[in-house]
Amino acid sequence: MQKPVNMEELKVRIESLLLMKKSAQDAVHNELNYSYAQIKPHFLYNTLNTIIGLSYSDEERTREALGHLATYFRAKLNFRNKRSLVPLEDEIELVLAYLAIEQIRFGEKLHIEYDIDNTIETYIPSMTLQPLVENAVQHGISKNKDGGILRLTIERELQNVKITIEDNGIGISEAKQQELLSNKNGGLGFTNPFNKLSLVKGTSFQLKSKVGKGTKITIRIPEVKNNESIIN
Repeated sequence: MQKPVNMEELKVRIESLLLMKKSAQDAVHNELNYSYAQIKPHFLYNTLNTIIGLSYSDEERTREALGHLATYFRAKLNFRNKRSLVPLEDEIELVLAYLAIEQIRFGEKLHIEYDIDNTIETYIPSMTLQPLVENAVQHGISKNKDGGILRLTIERELQNVKITIEDNGIGISEAKQQELLSNKNGGLGFTNPFNKLSLVKGTSFQLKSKVGKGTKITIRIPEVKNNESIIN
């Protein structure tokens, strides 16, 4: 603006910029919520069958499984409240509940290793880590006749939080990896988390896999206290 500044014109321009910012934020939130709506918790069917089976022989493990299932449902209710971003600890709680259920289902075929820094505080798109972990179990480890190991590591790396999801399952071909990273594949369990993370500024997503060796996903996301400050 040229000087001297016209206060009315300045006020109009500021209001216009604020409206543009809000419109952009609303568009991002709408895109995030659209992604959430695509997620179908299909593993619940298998979980319920597992719980029914357990109820005939092991009451303690049945109660344990129902507790983990309740945690999963609570996360879904949080989604219904349309929170685009949630504390990382909430997402971890969901992942731990999911993996506990899968361990009951698969028994000795599924081994899980955790290395989680519980002092980390940041925000992450809801239902981001659980689908990636589910992919590792369902499409990596469970298809290996001997089962396998899933490792979940969450640690600080300078100003970022580094999240690693690694398995020694059947792996993914190079062609399939390119499809996943270019959004040409319809697998929502990968595409939704990938797309949602791309809306968070300062975030990187890396996929490495080798057929017969396993898959490693590495996510780097800023460690921030304000959940609105990390949306692009």
